[in-house]
Amino acid sequence: MPSTQTNHSRPASATGSHPFVARPTVLLAALLTALLAGLLATSCSSTAKSNSAAANSAASSSSGGAQPVVSGKILVSAASSLTLAFTQISEEFMKAYPEAEITLNFGSSGQLATQIEQGAPTDLAAFADAAPMRELAQAGLIVQPAQVFARNQLTLVTKSAAKSPISSLSDLGDPLALGKLGTVSLCEKTAPCGKYAEQALLAAGVSIPESKITRGADARSTLRAVTEGDADVAIVYATDALAAAAEPRTASRIDSVPIPEEFNITSTYVMAETTQASNNTVASNKAVAQAFMQYVLSHSGQDLLSEAGFLSP
Repeated sequence: MPSTQTNHSRPASATGSHPFVARPTVLLAALLTALLAGLLATSCSSTAKSNSAAANSAASSSSGGAQPVVSGKILVSAASSLTLAFTQISEEFMKAYPEAEITLNFGSSGQLATQIEQGAPTDLAAFADAAPMRELAQAGLIVQPAQVFARNQLTLVTKSAAKSPISSLSDLGDPLALGKLGTVSLCEKTAPCGKYAEQALLAAGVSIPESKITRGADARSTLRAVTEGDADVAIVYATDALAAAAEPRTASRIDSVPIPEEFNITSTYVMAETTQASNNTVASNKAVAQAFMQYVLSHSGQDLLSEAGFLSP
């Protein structure tokens, strides 16, 4: 620049002025300018790369990164009323995680809890009642607090309407209607479905002579007494009635009779990982158990439970 050259030019020599005396200063200024520009460019480039790396890292974090491999085998002990839903859920889970294997063991929640207390191996417990799960918790047999994953209600299941004098829960307390009945099928009193049936009958002011009652070990065997013709009416879970109505072999044999809300009982289904793992030496099995619980609670698992007639948690 002219002002810079003027400020830094040398005075003329004794022999006269030299037309190029200012060149070294100009070159130095040009070099400094170029160096400064280079430093700025490098700084901008480094900042851009840093920002890009941060963005990529954030994107990877937000997407969860690569899904971990879930590999191993677990045993799930579940209430018999979960048979259809958990069979479907386990099949879908194993499609999503091909290296995982789920074995299902169904029964009455009370009986399953007793088996676990007596040392029976199981990785996950899923019960139709919170009471037996509390017993396991008090005994130090579950790893973490149980999680609620579904709810259910009761219903009456009768022989097809043409063959049954029962059209409501109160009919079970009508001597005339009761006199026309052969047998009423209820769950064992120690099973959740038996406990809930007793509560519903008590709320409705209905008393059934014990001589009229046959009892099943769980909800499915209680319902089977009606579908096989051994009983005229049963009190079971709505989900079991729905499953029987969807099965061609039994659909034409039965009818469902809703129980009014003021008398009905809503059961709460809970699950937890137990300390009685089927194989404590395989650490990956724990990951399978946790992944299965998460799948049950996921939209996919909840959709399958809803299709089976369960209510949301």
